[in-house]
This record gives sequence, structure tokens and C-alpha cells, in this order.
Amino acid sequence: MTGDARVFFHHLLGLVGHLAGVHSTSCTLVPLKDLYQSAQEFVCTGIDPQFQVIPKNQDLRAGWYIMSYQAEVLAPDALFTPKIYPHPQDSPASENNVINLRAHVDGKIRHLFLFPTSAAEFRFDPFDLDLESHLRIEAPVRGRFRIDRFRLTYIRHIPRLFFILRHALLASRSRPLSRLAKATSLFLRRDMTAARKWLTHKANMSLIPSFTVASWYQHYLDSSDGHRDQTEERLEAHPVSLINLVLFATRGSVSDLNRTIASVLQQDRRLWRLLIICSPETTPDLRQCATKLAVKHSSIHVGGTDWLSLSAGPKRQDSNYLAIINLGDLLTADAVRTILQFAETTGADIIYGDEAYSANGESTLQRLILRHAFSFDELLAAPCLGFLTAIRTCLLPSDVTMPAVATFALNEWLILQSLYRAKRISHIPALLYIRQLNNRQHLRLEPEYFQEFLHNVGFRNATVHPVATPGCRAVRYHGGRNGKTAVIIPTHNQGDMLELAVNAILRTASADRIELLVVDHKSDDYQTQRYLSALSENHTVIRYNESFNFSRINNLAVRHISKDCDTVLFMNNDVEALEYGWLESMLDKIGRTEIGAVGATLLFPDNNIQHAGVITGMGVADHYMGQSPYSSPYLKDVSNEPMPWIVTRDFSAVTAACLLLRTAVFVAIGGFDEKLSVGFQDIDLCLRLRKAGYRVLCDGEAVLRHYESITRARENKSSAIADPKMPESGFGLGIFSDPHPEDSVLFTMRYQKQLGTADPYYHPALSRLTRQFRLSRGLRKCTQPEPRTVDWAVPCPIFTN
Repeated sequence: MTGDARVFFHHLLGLVGHLAGVHSTSCTLVPLKDLYQSAQEFVCTGIDPQFQVIPKNQDLRAGWYIMSYQAEVLAPDALFTPKIYPHPQDSPASENNVINLRAHVDGKIRHLFLFPTSAAEFRFDPFDLDLESHLRIEAPVRGRFRIDRFRLTYIRHIPRLFFILRHALLASRSRPLSRLAKATSLFLRRDMTAARKWLTHKANMSLIPSFTVASWYQHYLDSSDGHRDQTEERLEAHPVSLINLVLFATRGSVSDLNRTIASVLQQDRRLWRLLIICSPETTPDLRQCATKLAVKHSSIHVGGTDWLSLSAGPKRQDSNYLAIINLGDLLTADAVRTILQFAETTGADIIYGDEAYSANGESTLQRLILRHAFSFDELLAAPCLGFLTAIRTCLLPSDVTMPAVATFALNEWLILQSLYRAKRISHIPALLYIRQLNNRQHLRLEPEYFQEFLHNVGFRNATVHPVATPGCRAVRYHGGRNGKTAVIIPTHNQGDMLELAVNAILRTASADRIELLVVDHKSDDYQTQRYLSALSENHTVIRYNESFNFSRINNLAVRHISKDCDTVLFMNNDVEALEYGWLESMLDKIGRTEIGAVGATLLFPDNNIQHAGVITGMGVADHYMGQSPYSSPYLKDVSNEPMPWIVTRDFSAVTAACLLLRTAVFVAIGGFDEKLSVGFQDIDLCLRLRKAGYRVLCDGEAVLRHYESITRARENKSSAIADPKMPESGFGLGIFSDPHPEDSVLFTMRYQKQLGTADPYYHPALSRLTRQFRLSRGLRKCTQPEPRTVDWAVPCPIFTN
């Protein structure tokens, strides 16, 4: 069906439906619970905002209705999840026969639904919490929203038929002929109920599309704060930078090449130069197409594999940056300008943004790759940087020949080469590049190249090995060290749990390389006292009889360790080591000058993630991907799973439930802050380490089991919500009650500015109201996103190799 025919039929059905007659009435929204009206807006004050809807002109009758309104939410992460409760609130049936409407973001909204009874009014919940559906609405909306022009339109059988035909079969971007065939098949089988149900469902989907990556991104693009940066204006008036784009036309079709070139030509032509590399494997039609493009466009050049020597690139020194793009992929609008704009403002040597996947040349997005601030350890472990990574040209060696490897591997090789001399690396939290879904499995640079890099910077015994997941790597630095590790475990009663923790340590770590110190805080049950007495025969047991202060307990224990302990491991008494090698992995990483602390990956007994790093500004601070199912990329192929790999990488903080530091660094930084007696002392310690120039890692290969915290979280689970002026909760409890409010207030005041901004190691487009790795549903586009820039220095060992 042609576009003109579709439009004509669309209007014809609409006209017929209108002539058949409909009855429409405006409605009054009366705040009923957990909200109030302020001027033209509504403000949520609780977890269950409710309206009473009163039609102005007539009572409602049983039948089909179209509900329409203009919706806007100003909360930072909110999705309208509306429901209708047809019966009065005090009726026994008030919570039954609920009408679930389709979830939506801002905009002009229409719902088609069947109202079951006659009524003068009904209840309408715009943000109904839903812990069961795939949307997982688990955090209440806090903030202002608008619902304007609320109307109900009653439609009889004939108008409804034309309405659903109009919207089910002829919606834009739908497949009208296939849908018409499906409907006809149902009618021919005389399955009228199924046909009506199917058409109604498709009509509702047409009115409000499913909340997908594509719909989220379109909503994001359609919103903007209207800000225009002065740097962008200056760059537009007087371009000061140039980027060399390199495209390898080795394998692919002419349509792939044309699609990629079209996206490049959309960029400001004063800011880029494109080099198309043809190899002996390039097909004649692909080579011919590239040559024609070079003749037509002066900014496009065609070269051969002789360019694999970096000194041979055309006008190489005239360009400030170089970036590889892949055949068939797309640059988003203004991607080049965005890179060069941030190059000027940040002075970064390496700049990268976010990516998305689309299917086989289609514009519909299938998956977003949202990155974070640069992590060297993640680069070693996983393919975390993709195409269109802009590298300052002067950092690349002109006397080194590029290896004959796959395009993605070559991109990683260029990044490695630049890391020898780079000083600043910046991430732009904006979608700059779209890969084709069939290009998803890229061949990484072989492990020996990363190993060579480590050897060159001083880790002469380092090894890099492939593991179960293709593209994932295990890294060992093999730094020689002679000192011991002091393992400090505070405890109070629960002798059986302490014994489990201690036995697991002695079973999975070299007993002659650790010094165990248990700090007993007023244990008074016989079993624990008996075990501590036996433990003291071979290990140190310290009695602490003051009021509970986690920071003071651990600081006290550090003063008791022997001088030959050059590292100290803080560990909870409810953590169980599972296999040999976890401590060696953590010690291997702490032996680098730039690493201040190393945390472990902790799992609940049900194998869900308890800790894999800490995100600040999520509430106050919370666990990265907490409660998500865990799969080890080191032991199992997780390449096809949608969630990020849990590999070793940087975080703003890690938990002290299993935390390793060099003893000298811990003492120099001042230890744990004893003003924070119960909570946040580990986060505070990590943030102070980062301020002092150290990096904080969570070790993806050190995996242990954490028991007690899951029980404590369940005990603290509550419907109570914190004051909306304060963060939702204390560390690790999401929207639950806060077990240490004084520490929360002190920590929040101390780091107020940092907690108010997005964590550099967590993308700002991700929700900070939940531990789930999901998009923020109320995000609005900012034309000047905040870059995440890290100062970079080549890592070097402390311990002698």
C-alpha cells in the first residue's frame, strides 16, 4: 500500500467513524491521595498518588471509551504507569477488575479501554507501582507532573470498529497488509472474539508504542534544555580541529558503503577528512564505488594497504584526531562536531562516546551501549571502547606499521599505542555511532598485544589470557612480593558464621602468607566465646568493649598488625571465600602504584549480585547491579547476554565487606573516619583515596559469597520512604528504611556536590532510583552533556617483578 493510499484510507475511516457519532466530555481531576495541586501542576507526596475523575457533563455508562490527555512529568526518572479503578474506593471490589493502561512517557496520550459498569466517577492512578511486570516500577515518583485536557469519549460499536481498523491496520511504520491478512483470517474462521481482541490490542499499541530503546531515544532526542554552548558556536564559526576518519572497505556491499558515507557527509565538512582503505580483498564494485565518491567529494580519499604505515596517511599532520569507522555503520547527526567540541573544552587525547545497534541497515535501534569514564582494567578485560574513538594524531608513532588484523582489533591497537603518551581521556555521554547488529561480534586484538603493552611499561612477567567468554581476558601482573596480608574480621556473637568465614579463608589462601586478626565486640554467647578462645591459640583475637563503631574497631586492629604485613584486608564475618585464588587476584592488582583499594565481587546465596562496585548518587550510594543474576564471563560464555559483563574495572567506591589496601596507604590516608560509626566509612575512604590520586577497583575474578546482608536487607525492607529532600536511603538499601541516619546525614553533607552529579563510572542516562541496569525514563536531552574526563598515567608496579 502506497503512502498516499494509506493517508486517504486513514482519513476515510476517520470520517466514517466521526459521522457514526461519538460522545465526548471533559473531566475534573480531584487529588485523592499522596498528591496535591500547585498552580497548573500536581506534586507527588507519597508512594501511591491517586485522582478522583469526575466527568463534567454526564455519568459514565458501561462500554468502550477513549481517554485522552496531555502528560508531562518533571521528576528525574518517571514513567506514567496508569491504572483505572472503576469502583468506589471503599468498595470490596475497588482493588479488583483494575483496568491496566499502557505505560508511556510525556506527550499527547490516548487510551482505548472497556469500562465495565455505570458510574458517576472513578479512581485514576497515574504512577501505579508495579513490581511484577517487565517494567519493574519499584521506586515511587517524587516531583511535579502535569495532566491537562483530560477527556473521555464514549464510542459505540460502529465507531469503535472503524477506530480500531484505522489504528490497528494503518498506523505509521506498521505492516498494514500483513495485519489485514491476520484480521481477515480471524474473521473467516468466525473467531470474532479473538479478532476483536487482537485488533484492539494492536490499536492500543499504535496509540502508545511499547517502551523500547528506540522509543526512549526518540523521546530523548525530542527534548532539549535549549542551551547552546559557546564552544560549539566558536567551533562553527572558526573550525580549529580536524578529524581523519578511516574506513576499511575490505568486506561488505556497495549499499553498506553508501549508507556509511551518507552519514559521514551529513557532518560539517570543514571538520573531517575521510580515507577509504581498499585491500586486495576489496571487490571491484566496492573499489569502483569508493573511487567515484572520492572524485565527487574533495574530502574523501581512497588509499591502499600501504597506509598501514602511519606516516603514509594523506596530510596526516594536518589533522588533530584520527578515528576508525566500520563499513555499514552510521555516524549520528553532528557526531564529529560533538567530538571536536569536547576535544577543545577538555583537552583530551582520547575521546569516545556511546553506541547503539540497529538491525541490518534499519534505523530502529535494538540496543544501547552506554559507556562510562575510562577504566584501563576494563579495556584489558573486555571490548569496552568501540569505533569512532578519536585519538590525538601526534600520540601515534609514525615509524610503526599497523598489524594486519580485523578492523575492531586495529582500533584497539591504536588505542593501546596512544596510551603510552596520553594524558587525558574523556567520555562523552551521547550517542555518536550506530553499529549494524550483524557486526556485533567483533574480533578483538589478540591477548599478546595487551601483554606486550604491560611488558613495555614495567610488568615484565604479566600475562593476558582468553577465558570462557570470547573477547574477555584474565590479566595477571605477577609482581613479586615478600610481605604478608593482615586479614581483619570484626565480629559479635554468631560464632558459627565466623567459623565458616575463617575456615574458608584458611582453605582458599596460603596460611603462611596471611595474619588473621579477629576483633570481638562484646560477644556473650557460649559457642562464640568457646570458638574465639580456640582461635586465639594460633591467631590474634582483640577484645573491643566500647560502644559499636565500625571505623574505630578496624583502625584499632590495624595498630595490632605486625610490621611484615604490607597489605591489609578488611572482611566481614558473614563472607565466605569459595575457591582458591581470590586473594591472589586481589593482591596481584594492589601491587600497582596507582591502585589505592581493591574490592571483591560478592554474591548472595541465591547467586544474585550483592556487590560488584558502588555507585554514588544512587540514593546516597548503592550497589552496582545489585540483586541482578550473576554470570561469570571468566567461567561461562555470556557474550549473548544483554547485561554488562562483571569484569575488573574502576568504580568510585567498593564495600569494606571485602576490601584490600596497602597498609602504608591506609595509614597515610588516615584510616576509616571514626565520625562515621556505622555506615559509609568504606565509601568515604574510597572517595578520599580517589581525591588523593589513587584508583579504586572491583575485582571481577575475586568472587565470594555474602550471607548476612541479605537477611538484614529483608528485615529492613519497608514501605517507609525518606523525606523527599533527602536521598532515599542509606547505603545498600535502595528505597528501604535507613539503619544509620546520623551517618547518612554526615556523609551526604560532606559529599553533597558529588552526590548531586552523575557518578563518572555510571552513565547519566541510567536510572539512579534503582539498582537495575535500566534507562532513566524521564531523561531529557541536554545539548551540553557533562563529559567524564580522567587524568591518565601509564601504570607501573610497586612490587619488584
